[in-house]
This record gives sequence, C-alpha cells and structure tokens, in this order.
Amino acid sequence: MTDYPAGPIQIRQGGTGRLIVVLPYSPERVAKIKTVAGRCWDSKERYWTIPHTEGALAHLLDLFAGELAEDDP
Repeated sequence: MTDYPAGPIQIRQGGTGRLIVVLPYSPERVAKIKTVAGRCWDSKERYWTIPHTEGALAHLLDLFAGELAEDDP
C-alpha cells in the first residue's frame, strides 16, 4: 500500500469568483473533490479551484471535515 502525504487541506481566495484548494494528494481526496460542481485542476500551479459560492464551499467543508488547516475560513 502506498503512503500519501496527510497534510491539511488549505483553502484561500483565488481569482474572481473562485477559491483555491491546496489538496495533498491521495486517491480518496481526489475522488471527493471531483464531486464538487465546477471544480478545476490547475496543472501548472498544482491546485484545485472551486466556485466561491455558498453551496460549493458547504459541500467542500462537509467532504473534508476535520482535514482543513486551522486558519481556513
């Protein structure tokens, strides 16, 4: 079995109407974030973005409860 980094997930303000989600890789985490409507992977910067909407943020927070960095909104 492969070990993956277990660091916290970070959320910060992105471009207009987007949130940046820094997600240390694991297959389970990637599968979860792919359930967020409107998510996009930025292969150059190596992070995900999601729409900055109440619904998308609530879904993300539900998916990753207990895994977020302390200073995230």
